[in-house]
Amino acid sequence: MPTVSAVITVFNRERLVRRAVDSALAQTRPPDEVVVVDDASTDGTAEAVRAIADPRVRLVRHRENLGGPEAMWTGFREARGELVAPLDSDDEWLPPKLERQLAAVGGAPAEFCSYTQLVQDDGLRRRVAPARARRPDEAMSDYLLVERGLLQTGTLLLPRALALATPPPEGMRRHLDTDLALRLDARGTPLVFVPEALTLWHADFRADRLSRRPSADDDLAWLALRAGWITSRARAHYLATTVAVGQRGLAGRLRGLGWVARARARGTVDTPEALRLAAKALVTDAVYAPALERLAGLRRRLARG
Repeated sequence: MPTVSAVITVFNRERLVRRAVDSALAQTRPPDEVVVVDDASTDGTAEAVRAIADPRVRLVRHRENLGGPEAMWTGFREARGELVAPLDSDDEWLPPKLERQLAAVGGAPAEFCSYTQLVQDDGLRRRVAPARARRPDEAMSDYLLVERGLLQTGTLLLPRALALATPPPEGMRRHLDTDLALRLDARGTPLVFVPEALTLWHADFRADRLSRRPSADDDLAWLALRAGWITSRARAHYLATTVAVGQRGLAGRLRGLGWVARARARGTVDTPEALRLAAKALVTDAVYAPALERLAGLRRRLARG
């Protein structure tokens, strides 16, 4: 049986990191170690990790904040296991996660990446994603960006050597999950899908979440960087559903509306979604974050009943 290192990345989450670590330690097939990479937190995160009295837990600290991707690959370099399983500090694994994946990859080739379904919890409702595995003839970018496929990092299990061979571009702070999936696909890495929700993704509506903040410049730069890996269909859908929201100024918002119209014309979004995206594209920056915070508060109140 191969050795497994859980790799948890964290920044300023002293109240949440213990939950993630406990979920790794509570696996029915426990990891051989849990490497926690603190990306230069300024709160009590490091102290919270040190307070965990388990010899399998090892804390690694960055002297400066380098971002989630760099923190994750620091964890991969520090890991001693043959296989690595990443997890974000505000998410958690369900107990059989590692056991199920290790059983699924028993006959896999030496180079593989296993991913599972997850439960996405936004504070009000839960949904299981992805709905299906990627089809053999399906472009990875279409699966991820159009068909709502998902290789979320908290669901992954892969050889440490493979992880180290596919590092993120220098300075990348966004698009971690999608870019890693595209890099693995470009390498020809076989995927092993486990059709069971084994990770709990806390995708609550907090405006401080990096994945919730629109950053059109970063999105456009990423599209340019990966142009050779992204189909025209996937590009049109991503521009409409993600980049249009982050446009600034009247000209930018009109550009965003154009992207939405083109996606509707290509059939990657239906009319109700196109109308919703158009409304989001027209919202100003001064309105976006406060509205998101009010929505988060409303969802929390509704969830409490």
